[in-house]
Parts: sequence; C-alpha cells; structure tokens
Amino acid sequence: MFNGKKLRVAMIMADKSVKDICEVLKINPSTFYRKMEKDGDFTREEISILVRELNIEDPADIFFA
Repeated sequence: MFNGKKLRVAMIMADKSVKDICEVLKINPSTFYRKMEKDGDFTREEISILVRELNIEDPADIFFA
C-alpha cells in the first residue's frame, strides 16, 4: 500500500517542491496530486525517478508498504 505521507516527507527532506517533482516526472501537478490521492498509482519509471531524485533509501517503505 502506498504511503503518501512518507513521500511528502521525502520531498521535504530533499527540498523538492511539487513543481520540481512534476518537472522531473514530466507530468502536470494535477496528475501528480491524482496519483497521490489514488494509492500511489506511479509507474515503475516514475518510482525509479522519485527514488533517485529524493534519495529514497527504502522505496518499498513508501510505494509498497
């Protein structure tokens, strides 16, 4: 199960805004917020990018909790 709170914490720790993340993922903010609301419906590629950009050590803790 997706943990949106931990993703938001990771964004804060990496000093990344929603705008920054959307630019890297090449999606618009409404798509990002929709993915956050619907149990983290992120693709494998998006998860890989988020892990790299946010320096997430344990992606399973966020995306597959």
